[in-house]
Amino acid sequence: MDGSVPGVAVLIGKATDPATAAAMVRQFQEIGLLVFLAGDVVPQLDAQGVKLGEDFKTFRWGRSPR
Repeated sequence: MDGSVPGVAVLIGKATDPATAAAMVRQFQEIGLLVFLAGDVVPQLDAQGVKLGEDFKTFRWGRSPR
């Protein structure tokens, strides 16, 4: 552990309010949390324009929903 990641967040399932979920993930990204996403929340956040990938420390986890 080099201290570059202050913590981990995991979001699973479907958000009742995608805009709130997107704001929450963006806050996680701002403070440098490692974020894993699974389930219906992935396309919801994609629709909200949340950026994923190594540069954002935010990753899809498991199979993507169709």
